[in-house]
Amino acid sequence: MTLDKVVKLSPAHADIMHQVAMRSKAHWGYSEEFMLQCREELSYPASRFQQQEFYGVFENGESLAGIAGALDNKNNTFEVTDLFVLPKFIGTGLGTHLFKFLRQRVIELGGKELQVQSDPNAEVFYQKVGFNTVSRTESVSVPGRYLPFMKMKLPSKT
Repeated sequence: MTLDKVVKLSPAHADIMHQVAMRSKAHWGYSEEFMLQCREELSYPASRFQQQEFYGVFENGESLAGIAGALDNKNNTFEVTDLFVLPKFIGTGLGTHLFKFLRQRVIELGGKELQVQSDPNAEVFYQKVGFNTVSRTESVSVPGRYLPFMKMKLPSKT
């Protein structure tokens, strides 16, 4: 297995990005009903590519192994909207690699803070890469489910 460098993704990758996001989310043992509720949230219509940049890593130059994306919320604040890796890559460092690339890209764009509304299963990952949990907010997809809201201060662009 060979993982390629991080590349910018386009709307042509939307279907495979959706598959990676769904498989990554399902890894945590969520029910089929829950996954159906997340389906729209984990889709990639062309309009999303007009609002933000997405990056990915391919395995052996063919299949998408992981994706990352962040949205500019203005005022030098960016939100991590996507960080998904195929289940076979969870725990291999691919997620950390994608995050570091995304973090550097946000710094290059003038970002001073990163935020994420994390899946509860990913909270420990985000803490390990430097986020702090500041609150919990109710899920848009599943009422009554609370998600960690996390922040990270970024260094100035060098």
